[in-house]
Amino acid sequence: MQLVPCLFLGEPFHCSKSLLYVFDRIDEAHDARGRPVATSGVCSVYCVNTSFSDTSGMPRNIKAIKFWREMSLPALLRFSLAAFLLFGALGLVSILIESSIRVHAWHFVVIQAFAFGGMAACILLFGRRRWWITVLLVVFWNGVMILNGGGVSFLFSDSEGMRVRLGGPLQEEEAVAEGVNSVALSPTELDAIFVQRGIVGVGVIVLLIAGYMMFTSVIRAEIRRRARLESEVRIAQGIQQSLLPAVPFESPGCSIYGATLPAGEVGGDYFDIVSLPDGRLALAIADVTGHGVGAGILSAMTKSALRLQLAHDANPESVLLHLNEAIYEVSDKKTFVTFAYALISPSESQITLATAGHPPVIHRAGRSRVVTPLRSKNVALGMRRDVSFPGIMMVRYQAGDLLLLYTDGLLEVTNSSGEQFGEQLHSRLARAEGSPREITEGLLEEVRRFSGHSAAFEDDISLMCVRFEGVSIT
Repeated sequence: MQLVPCLFLGEPFHCSKSLLYVFDRIDEAHDARGRPVATSGVCSVYCVNTSFSDTSGMPRNIKAIKFWREMSLPALLRFSLAAFLLFGALGLVSILIESSIRVHAWHFVVIQAFAFGGMAACILLFGRRRWWITVLLVVFWNGVMILNGGGVSFLFSDSEGMRVRLGGPLQEEEAVAEGVNSVALSPTELDAIFVQRGIVGVGVIVLLIAGYMMFTSVIRAEIRRRARLESEVRIAQGIQQSLLPAVPFESPGCSIYGATLPAGEVGGDYFDIVSLPDGRLALAIADVTGHGVGAGILSAMTKSALRLQLAHDANPESVLLHLNEAIYEVSDKKTFVTFAYALISPSESQITLATAGHPPVIHRAGRSRVVTPLRSKNVALGMRRDVSFPGIMMVRYQAGDLLLLYTDGLLEVTNSSGEQFGEQLHSRLARAEGSPREITEGLLEEVRRFSGHSAAFEDDISLMCVRFEGVSIT
């Protein structure tokens, strides 16, 4: 893996060639010394496919059934062809182990091999869709084999025990001849039998070698592909974790703690805490549609655009307008970002906030413990270009008040009875005690118990809790 220097939020760092963050359309200003300073702009993100030669340490303990179900279509086609060759060899072996010594028609030999291989290949190709498809395929190909041989005959004799013969039922005189008396074969018949069995034996060897080589080639290629993807996912995980702010965050006016639980390897949720030069504090939480590497990259872009905008204008309406334009330009029609933004002014004991398609921000009064949801009726970011974001709210706070920002994954966690955690969130928050960290971790533990201690959730879960300590001295 090759590392290259990049510029991220104005500071140099190193990242993989597979994930490069590039800033464009940055309006430049200059400081007192004439040095360029980025004041606003849009961050665009793109991925470059690279190959990884170092795959050491990658997990290999993948179950066979999961390995098969997650194969790409081209790999599955090659894998099915390998199974066709290997099981086709098994069809030829079934002819060689037949009890009776006789010459088979060549079309019978070909169909027998094709039926064995076709059954295995079809099961691999179609079996991961529905279980009943597998049953139908097994019945079909077994029927082909039986019809091809004219049936299966079993002969029992005291001298030789049970014998199996592919073909129709034995006639009584044939049974006596084959079960009791020896059958004299002419030299020509013996030569034909030996030649046919020799050719069939060579066919078995050729099919086994070809099938084995293709099988190992497919497995090696699939392992390399998985290792490369896992490497890129780990890089994306590391970059996403580095984008999250250091918590717990302490300031003279408040204390903050946040956490995120991705539903997949890389989540689409993001939260941020930014201290502004004038003493105010900007809080943001976002949820990108879907989850995975693509959602994680868009959440990283959202953070970059937010940081650039805060350096220019931190007012909620301006922040939402500029983020909407940035996300609209780099996302498709099915992708959008729900967003909640709060601007805390400790000198005024005031919160100015706005949301865009996001669940309500919850304010809990310290003394009365009254829970108030705060939400602007705005569309999510990136859905439309020409849109305004009214509904800016201002809330006065006192010492002991709480503010909770979260994503909809917290609300949508469902228990075995079909109830959602969101129905109980207000009451649970009203009873919550402790520091922001204790409240956050307590809510996450309640979510796990509510869902039956599920290790994975259907959507990413993120939340950020703020406890106000009072007015700071300016």
